[in-house]
Amino acid sequence: MSFLFNTIGRRLFLSFAIIFVNVSLIACLVFFYTAINKKYANLTNAAKNQRVDIVQVLKSDLDFLRFSPTKAAFYENNSKVSWSKSSRNFDLHNRDEFLILLKKNNQQLLDALVNEKLANSEDRRKIDSLLENYNVTFVILVETLRKRGFKDFGLEGTMRSYAHQLETNNTISVKELLTLRRYEKDFFLRKENVYKVKFNTLVDELVNKLKDKPRALNLVTNYRDSFERMTQLEQQIGLSPEVGLMGKLTAYADELSSELEDISINSEHRSEIINKRSFIVLVGIGLVSLLLSSIATYFIAAKLTKPIKSLSKNMEKFMLKQDSVADGISYSSSIKEIQTLYESFFALRAKLNVQFEEINQKSAQLADQNLELTKLNEDLDRFIYSAAHDLKSPLDSLMGLINIAQIDLAHAGKGEYFVMMKNSVTKLSSFIKDITDYARNKRQNLTIEGIDMEKCILNVFSDLTFLPNYSSLKKEISVSGGLFYSDKTRLEIVLKNLVSNAFRYSDPMKDSYIHIKVAITSSNMTLTMADNGLGIAAEHLPKIFEMFYRASQDSKGTGLGLFLVRESVKILGGEIKVTSKLGEGTSFTIELPNLLSLNKEEKQSTLFQTTQ
Repeated sequence: MSFLFNTIGRRLFLSFAIIFVNVSLIACLVFFYTAINKKYANLTNAAKNQRVDIVQVLKSDLDFLRFSPTKAAFYENNSKVSWSKSSRNFDLHNRDEFLILLKKNNQQLLDALVNEKLANSEDRRKIDSLLENYNVTFVILVETLRKRGFKDFGLEGTMRSYAHQLETNNTISVKELLTLRRYEKDFFLRKENVYKVKFNTLVDELVNKLKDKPRALNLVTNYRDSFERMTQLEQQIGLSPEVGLMGKLTAYADELSSELEDISINSEHRSEIINKRSFIVLVGIGLVSLLLSSIATYFIAAKLTKPIKSLSKNMEKFMLKQDSVADGISYSSSIKEIQTLYESFFALRAKLNVQFEEINQKSAQLADQNLELTKLNEDLDRFIYSAAHDLKSPLDSLMGLINIAQIDLAHAGKGEYFVMMKNSVTKLSSFIKDITDYARNKRQNLTIEGIDMEKCILNVFSDLTFLPNYSSLKKEISVSGGLFYSDKTRLEIVLKNLVSNAFRYSDPMKDSYIHIKVAITSSNMTLTMADNGLGIAAEHLPKIFEMFYRASQDSKGTGLGLFLVRESVKILGGEIKVTSKLGEGTSFTIELPNLLSLNKEEKQSTLFQTTQ
């Protein structure tokens, strides 16, 4: 027996053998249970299908009684009742033949159900009796409908003949004849006796009126007699679905359907009881089998895992040692695979020691590089701010001197040169401002406050009055909603750059405009800025937000404006989209979150870190 347990493979084979025997036993039990279940399920389904077939007969009969009396073939063929092939795909379409086959199948099914104790003999007799009564009623109803007739057939045809003779006789007025026909039709349509009374009343008046006109009197009398017999047949057939032959036929159909449904339900219920008992037996045997196999597998697994646990314990002790060699640890096992694991572990330990040492060295180098990079970033920030401060001050002074020179000097050609100098200085000043805005945008924490968007937009327009075309551009502002909570400085950067571009690139050949629409909700703000300026060519649209990108050499900006717009929107947690068509104008749409519900610490830390 020890031979079977000296390797992992043999131990696993024994475990799988136990599982295989257990699965085979359960499979046999399942097969037995499935066979029993299938047997009763087939009988139950047969009962349901038989009910469906009989219900189909009833439905086909009702369809036949509903539609056939309006067709000439119904009155011309008195020998058989046949259904349309569209009713159901039966092999036999003659009703009598199919009913005989249905009764035969019904007897066979009920015999099988009685033998399996899923039904009783009384059910069979009752269903046969109901089928017979139903069929007799159906035949009587068909004959009654044929006797009643339709249009030119049967009693209705006779009544119509008398009515037509009255119409051509001209012995009674058209109004009287139409009134009689209306009462007749109202009775057959609405099935109410009040119209029958009105009909007879009017006929009595006509009889008194036509006493000296025997032919007309005879026609009126015959017309009334035909109508009376028609009303009697209608009452016999049934003025409503609940009375007469139709009511009786419906009652038999309902009772027959109910009985078949009861048999189907009872057989299904009995089948479920038998299946449950079989299932309980199956589960019991299966549980016992599983318990025995689990116990056997547990003992085999214990034998298998014991050396593995020993190896794991030795590894834990080994890892606690700081030396590369551990003393007092056993390295041998009776199982060949475990011994191999021992040897592999120690080889892996030696390699890991070397790799950990290399990782520590590289981590130290990375830390030094991070410190150096942080210092470089701080130096770069100081350089940008210093350069902006040192350059902006003399440029402002130069601008003031240029303005004075334009006023005081009287040289005839000086104006053009001063304008060129002023444009260059303005461009340089704008560039320095964009660099300053970029540095502030990247490093400055968010400061959230409530912003009156309409006032903010008007302030931006006020700050840009010096731009060309300012007075010729029509401005339209629409703001809906309350205060918008965000970083005002960054929002102004976005607005100033977009508005200034609208002024710079307006089309002088048009009545230029800029429309700004703002919609504020508790969760976000949607800002749409549209103009009818020069527009942007399609090939430039994907690149306009890149740093220093210019669509052409004639561009008037620094190449940083739209880059700052995109970066600012990104830091504010929003999105920006642009659509444009060359020669027609440009539209920007900005979606920004409303930071009303967040506290300031969360806004400053979460959004800033996310955008980095």
